Amino acid sequence: MGRNRKNEIQRNLISACTIIPQKNITFLQAKAVSFHPEGDIEEVKPYVLSEYVVGEKKGTQEKVTYDYLINATGPKLNFEATDGLIPGSNKTYSVCTYGHADHAWHGLNELIQDMKKGKKAKILIGTGHAKATCQGAAFEYILNVEQELRKHKVRDMAEVTWISNEYQLGDFGMDGMLLSYGGMTMKSSEMVEMIFEDRDIKWILGAGVDKIEDGVAHYENLDGEYKTESYDFAMLIPAFSGHGFKAFDKDNQDITNKLFKGFMIVDADYTSKPYEEWSVQDWPETYQNPYYKNILHLVLLLLHHMPSQNRVKVKMAQTYHQHHHVPVCHLVSPQN
Repeated sequence: MGRNRKNEIQRNLISACTIIPQKNITFLQAKAVSFHPEGDIEEVKPYVLSEYVVGEKKGTQEKVTYDYLINATGPKLNFEATDGLIPGSNKTYSVCTYGHADHAWHGLNELIQDMKKGKKAKILIGTGHAKATCQGAAFEYILNVEQELRKHKVRDMAEVTWISNEYQLGDFGMDGMLLSYGGMTMKSSEMVEMIFEDRDIKWILGAGVDKIEDGVAHYENLDGEYKTESYDFAMLIPAFSGHGFKAFDKDNQDITNKLFKGFMIVDADYTSKPYEEWSVQDWPETYQNPYYKNILHLVLLLLHHMPSQNRVKVKMAQTYHQHHHVPVCHLVSPQN
């Protein structure tokens, strides 16, 4: 929303880089190139082949050995999975990186200035693909945008719509949450509906967006109907994918299928079956790779900040991600 400038965020990152060594942690500003869980003919220890991305060593590759490897690369933003969903094109934006968020603010601010001149606008926020996840980030953003419109006194000039692949409001791709609010327990679906109705935010559910044109989102709903929604500004979360890493054994033979299926393989049951047949035994327990026990993945923890008048404290939130076998705990920050 134009509060935290890109250079301010970069300064914070630089500060973090100076703090890390003080904790006896070696920090390498490098990217992973390939994984070698058995080492190779020259290196007996397992390692990750990395490549420096800044400084004097930029472009130089190095074997970083390990006893235990925690893989926390995060997802790749797969905008290409949806035709036309490229940040900055077709009136669509992203907030998935600080550069994207800064760009989105400029686009939104231009629209706000037009509304101040009397132009009415349609704003569309949500998921941009049938398999997109991270609905919580879009949920946070739509509330921030709605509040920003009120701040600039143009809320009456905007129609704000939530579009999502969720089955119901407050699902967040994880079957929802139970929330403690004012001494009572309520479902996240009830909370989100209450907030949306209070703020006059419309919603479209069960929508798999498959194509974006200039100011038009094409989607298919759960009834197999193909529909469109027009807009003047859209922020749609893209589908995620793995980074396409390769893995090799000690003889330099490709063993990528032991470590990755797009995302990293952990101790879960990846058998394809209807949602109704899933059980708790299908989910991972240790997040260890089944072939290499010293390689682990991370649990994902998300913290969503909402305006103070709508803050609630999660009483029971841990559940499991429906798409990538990753447990997710969404927490809505309490007032204090």
